[in-house]
Amino acid sequence: MIYRNLALFLCIISLFSCSPKAKTAESLFNGKDLIGWDTYLGPVYDSVKNDFDTQKIID
Repeated sequence: MIYRNLALFLCIISLFSCSPKAKTAESLFNGKDLIGWDTYLGPVYDSVKNDFDTQKIID
């Protein structure tokens, strides 16, 4: 009896956890250039301390 209730519970949860279909995909690349894109190459390397400076923000 407990396994039957558990199976029913799992079926109900799986039905409600399904999300509706997403809208059509949005293209991130315009086919020409990378305008609007950001680049992140990692933290700045401090050669004096021989360590990465994780506090400095790269522009």
